Amino acid sequence: MDAFEIGSCFKSYNELMQKLSEYCEVTNTKFTTKDSRLITNEFATAKESFVYSELKLICVFGRSHKIKEHNRKRKMRTIKIPKTECPAYFRIKLINSGVALQIVAMNTKHNHPLEKIEDPDYSRLKRKKDGRTGIKKEIKSEDEDDVSSDDMEASEFIEVYIDPDEPEPKVKFTYRGLCVPVFTPFREDLSLKEELIANYAQYLFDNGIKGILVNSAVGEGMSMSVPERKLVLEEWINVAKPLKMHVMVQVGACPLPDVLDLAKHAESIGVDSLLCIPELYFKPATEEDLFDYLKIVGEAAPKTPLLYSHNPGMSGVNLNMARFLSHLASDIPTFCGLEYTSDVDDGVAVLEASNEKYAVFFGDDSLVNVAISVGFESTLLVTANIYPQQVTTLIKVAKESKTAEAKKLQKQLNANFTTITNFGYWIPSVKTAMNLISPIHFGICRPPLKNLSADDIKSIKVDLKL
Repeated sequence: MDAFEIGSCFKSYNELMQKLSEYCEVTNTKFTTKDSRLITNEFATAKESFVYSELKLICVFGRSHKIKEHNRKRKMRTIKIPKTECPAYFRIKLINSGVALQIVAMNTKHNHPLEKIEDPDYSRLKRKKDGRTGIKKEIKSEDEDDVSSDDMEASEFIEVYIDPDEPEPKVKFTYRGLCVPVFTPFREDLSLKEELIANYAQYLFDNGIKGILVNSAVGEGMSMSVPERKLVLEEWINVAKPLKMHVMVQVGACPLPDVLDLAKHAESIGVDSLLCIPELYFKPATEEDLFDYLKIVGEAAPKTPLLYSHNPGMSGVNLNMARFLSHLASDIPTFCGLEYTSDVDDGVAVLEASNEKYAVFFGDDSLVNVAISVGFESTLLVTANIYPQQVTTLIKVAKESKTAEAKKLQKQLNANFTTITNFGYWIPSVKTAMNLISPIHFGICRPPLKNLSADDIKSIKVDLKL
């Protein structure tokens, strides 16, 4: 059997299905189509034999079974076996303006035994009452005798819980794409230089940036007082809103009463979304701890989308985000997504758990091309401050599955970033590079961050050929 992996190309839809069939025969797996998009005018020159411009194949154990109840479709959640939870999938796209179908992302880690799969026809339903607020169903195939579930093996039936009608979410978060964490300008005496923010916003806007993150680690939010953080946000709201930029603000990394104060203030002046870092001293030890914390923050700003910052390298908090999204997040009315700055492989599971319900912003500048290839559609990238055109082009070609070009651009970006950060901690280094390359001078960083020496700055200029 030929390889069935990322990068594999197929000359027609039939060839894809044939190779998939061979793969399934060898691996004892079975896949079904979940999402697909027929060829449109965008691929007008593509052969009809491709059928689809994009499709996703998921393991049959990952299907979302549905039934009709009072003529309405309701989602069902697997209880006994992982019949609707297997994360294995293949994502296929039509590449290079319609010359081939290519596997651009995949996850071959199944969460169930790999054995010969017979796809049963679940056509007869027997209702059983449950003490919960929904209905429990026992689903059996037509050719089975009328036996009780006690006589059946776990692999022969699925016990599911039908959720009651879910209320409409209180907030909607529709922003997707690139969001840029912005610097905070300081004078030499370390006081705020907020008058630069208007020019900064215009610079980003002129370079195609449509979303910003205020008071993050890049913006040294943790080094500012609560009144200063409020002032900086107010300046950004005043200048970014007329430009129709999405303004997200980071409200965490301070005592909880201050977090709540910042969240309330942000909502009162019309911020578009909140991002919250976890408690950094009394760190959450479990996903449930994180849920309790974020729920309190969300209640302080009940009309504003809330996202969580998952950046274990900075926060020291490394919880299971896939579990958090799939089991807990929906009980926070304002929760809409997260920043994900961690391992790409684990990120695939996070994307699957998000099920397109939550926004997931990938935050590692060095792996943008890889992240997009596995399904990330949104990014949070500091390098877009310095190289906005290069970063936006990288994202564009990566989304177009121009793998070689994206890899080349990523390599160039990584080389520049490595040069910039050779001289100390990355935030002062990147801020220095921003001062050298952009038309705006943002000043220095506040302690405890250590600023670069005059010799280091000269070396960066030489290495970057400025």
